[in-house]
Amino acid sequence: MITEYQRIRYEFQVYLWKFLRFIKVPLCRGFDDICFNIGEKRRQRTSYVDDELNWCFLCDDCMKGNQEYWDDMWNEYYSQVL
Repeated sequence: MITEYQRIRYEFQVYLWKFLRFIKVPLCRGFDDICFNIGEKRRQRTSYVDDELNWCFLCDDCMKGNQEYWDDMWNEYYSQVL
């Protein structure tokens, strides 16, 4: 169950994220949660036909999580295919 503090904290984070996006601060989009670090456009370890889907806007920490996720996904895929 979510406490009142957690609910208020989450609502504040969402509000702050929307505000910072409105003033065009290049924030990380977060790999698994809202992130308030400065991000940059980076290439994911994917091979979508639409090349724009192969790119993400993440900070260093979130990019590490993203790379670990896709490494696990590709390892699982290749273990079943080969």
